[in-house]
Amino acid sequence: MERVISSPFTRAYQSIAPLAERLGLSIETDNRLAERVLCATALADWRERLASF
Repeated sequence: MERVISSPFTRAYQSIAPLAERLGLSIETDNRLAERVLCATALADWRERLASF
């Protein structure tokens, strides 16, 4: 392993930190790994709508 990449969310970073430390690697954050809001309102059929992308 050459590098460790994490989403910018604190919990994701904290989860991978022990492994990165054990491997002697720094953690790179990548904003593309951030969660995104797909819809402003809750949808009962969200799984079907997501599958259509």
